Amino acid sequence: MSFINRLSGIMPGQGTPTQNDALFLKQTFVLSGNSAQMNFLTGGLATGLFSPTISKGKIRCKFAAPSTSGASPAVTSADFVLDDGTNFVQVGRIASEVLTIQPVAGSTHAPTFVDRVFEFETDINATRLGIETTVAGTNPIVLMDVELSGTL
Repeated sequence: MSFINRLSGIMPGQGTPTQNDALFLKQTFVLSGNSAQMNFLTGGLATGLFSPTISKGKIRCKFAAPSTSGASPAVTSADFVLDDGTNFVQVGRIASEVLTIQPVAGSTHAPTFVDRVFEFETDINATRLGIETTVAGTNPIVLMDVELSGTL
């Protein structure tokens, strides 16, 4: 998967966004199993912190199921949390809906991709984005791309 239209194209309302794909773009997190899984946009708990920090912007996530996924792959929850190393702020959540994704080679009655955008403004200077997801289904595999576009 990849992003064709980027968030920076709709950011002028919140200033000039920081565009650093090494820190603010992660393609292909692999989500699997039926338990919660934590991923970080910047590569882990202690590495790859945002520079410069951000306090407002947009987060875009795209979910897809590869043809190798099991039956009925779905994202049942996703929490998006920004932090500065001390304070943690939830800026986006998918929980009230189940995102059922049809594998690429499957039926045309379910979506092949699910795309969500969250807008945020916090009182912290965030250095990292954590995403906790839970997937469901029989041997589910879901791919997630995440893009962050923000300013201080």
